[in-house]
Amino acid sequence: MRKKLICMMLAGAMVVGMTVSAFADQEEDIRNQKAAAEAQLGDTYSSLDALAAKQKELQDQISAVNADLVDLLVQISQAEQDIESTKGLISTTEGQIDYTQESLEAENDKKDQQYRDMVNRIQYIYEKGGTAGWTTILLKADSLANFLNRAEYTTQLENADRNALNAYEATIAQIEQTEAELQVQKTMLEEQQRSLEAQEAMLEEQKANLETELANKQAQDADYANQIEEAKAQARAIESLIAQQQAELERIEAEKEAARRAAEEEAARQEAARKAAEEEAARQAAISGAGSSSGSSGTVSGGSSGDQIVAYACQFIGNPYVWGGNSLTHGIDCSHFVWQVLRNCGVYSGGYMTSGYWATAGRPVGSLAEAQAGDVIVYSGHVAIYDGNGMIVEAKGAAWGITHDRRADCRGIVAIRRFT
Repeated sequence: MRKKLICMMLAGAMVVGMTVSAFADQEEDIRNQKAAAEAQLGDTYSSLDALAAKQKELQDQISAVNADLVDLLVQISQAEQDIESTKGLISTTEGQIDYTQESLEAENDKKDQQYRDMVNRIQYIYEKGGTAGWTTILLKADSLANFLNRAEYTTQLENADRNALNAYEATIAQIEQTEAELQVQKTMLEEQQRSLEAQEAMLEEQKANLETELANKQAQDADYANQIEEAKAQARAIESLIAQQQAELERIEAEKEAARRAAEEEAARQEAARKAAEEEAARQAAISGAGSSSGSSGTVSGGSSGDQIVAYACQFIGNPYVWGGNSLTHGIDCSHFVWQVLRNCGVYSGGYMTSGYWATAGRPVGSLAEAQAGDVIVYSGHVAIYDGNGMIVEAKGAAWGITHDRRADCRGIVAIRRFT
C-alpha cells in the first residue's frame, strides 16, 4: 500500500509539472504578444505626436491666412471707400465744369451783347453821324467847354465800351482756364478711380486665392483630425488589449499559485485518500455484478467499454456530493467521482487528480462532436463523464449530488480526454 501511495504522489507531481510547463508556455506566448502590442502602442503614440505637430503647424498657417484675409478685407473696404469718395469728387467736378460752362456761355453772351452795343454806338457816332454828328454836337454846344465836354463824353463812352469788352474777355479767359483746370482735375480723378478699381480687383483676386488656400488647409486640417481620432481609437484598442493581456498574465500567475498550493495540499490529502480508497475497495468488494444497469457497484474486471463506464457511473445517481469526499455511496466530489469510476472500470490506474489535471491525462479528443461514451470532459474547476448522447454523468454539487441531467456543453469545455 505504501508503494502504491508513493506511485500516486509521483503521478500527482508529474501532472503538476506538466501543468506548470503548460502555464509557462502560455505565459511566454502572452508576454510576447503583450510586448508586440506595447511596441505597436509606442508606434501609435509616435504617429499621434507627429500628426499633432503637423496639425499644429497647419493651424498656425490657417491663422496666418485668416489674418491676411482680414487685412485684405480692410484694404478692400478702404479701396471701396476711396472709389466712392473719388466718384463723389468726380461728380462734384463735373458739376463745377457744368457750372463753369454755363458761366462761360453767359459771359460770352454778355461779351457778344457788349460788343454789339459798342459796335452800334461806334457806328452811330462814326459812321451814321460822320461830320454831321460832330457838327451837331458842336452846334448844340453853347460853349467850347460844353463842346469839349460832349466830345470827351463820347470818347469816355467808347473807352468804357472797350474796357467792358476787355473785362468780359478777361472773365471769359479766367472761366476757360478754370474749366481747363477742372477738366484736368476730372481726368486725374478718373485715372485715380481706374487705379483704385484695378487695386480693388487685384485685392479681390488675392482674397479669392487666400480663400481657396484657406479651404484647402481647413480640409487638410479636418483630415489630420480624422487621422488623429483613428490613431487615438487604435491606441485605446491596443491599451485595452494590453490590459486584457495583463489580466490574463495575472490570471495565469494566480492559477500557477493555485497549482502550487494544490500540490502542497495534495501531499497532505494523500493519506486520507489512501484510507478512503481502502474503505471504498472493501465496500466495492461486497457489491456483486460488473457495474451493469442492475445497480451493481463492484469493480469491473478488465478494461471496460465506454457504454460500460457510463452504466457503472449511472448506478450512483442520487448519491450525495461531498467536497473532498471519496465514497461513491456516502459522499464524493467531481474529481474523485471520475477517478473512482475509471479506476473501478479498469481503464485508468494512475493516482487521484483534481479536476484541472484530468485535462492532461488519457488521449486528447478534438471536439465534442468527436466525443464518445466514457470520455472525460474537463471544465474550469469541474470534470464529468460523457454519456455519448450529449449529456454528462457528474458529481454536480452539494445541492444535487450525483446527476445525469445536464448537457455536455452546459459550460465552456477546457478539454476532452479518452481512456478506452
